[in-house]
Amino acid sequence: MLPHSERRNKEETKVSRKNWLLLMVERLSVPIVLAIAIPASGPNTSAAPNPKEKAPSEKALKEFVAKVVAALGKQDIDRLDELSDVPFYLQPGKLARNHNRLRDGLKKGLDGKLMFEGEHEVKRIRTFKEAKAGLGDTALNDYKLVLADDDFLVHVAIKTPARPMQARLFIKIIEGKPRLVGLGEEE
Repeated sequence: MLPHSERRNKEETKVSRKNWLLLMVERLSVPIVLAIAIPASGPNTSAAPNPKEKAPSEKALKEFVAKVVAALGKQDIDRLDELSDVPFYLQPGKLARNHNRLRDGLKKGLDGKLMFEGEHEVKRIRTFKEAKAGLGDTALNDYKLVLADDDFLVHVAIKTPARPMQARLFIKIIEGKPRLVGLGEEE
């Protein structure tokens, strides 16, 4: 007969093997059920946007730009936050990865700037794919963090009390709607 401690260890080993087996069955059952259920339900066509539906019209983009420029002119951080999504390109090498950081970055960027009425002119709208050829390596790598090929770079001339400003707006299309994902002043 085995001493009491060895008998207990053998029993614990049997129990722990049984528990391990039950644990593995539990862990594997969810992926197995998902693997069986997902193909049975058919492909999810609603998740894959139709490229023709995804691209907003030039008019819709210009209307969105007008909202952004108006919010910039009023320095309305709340409105800019509503129109934006993260990650957000703030400046070379600097992204806001959540809305708190975005708000802080916008406040810092607008601090000390004069307010303006929002009078502007859209100079050029290009997809990121079209704009890539004219970008340097650093800008290209930074912009890739927030833009896909079918998103937009919009160049805008803005009248401000101090001097005219040239801005570049990074616009991503999310669920068919434009969202601001970056902002920069051009030289």
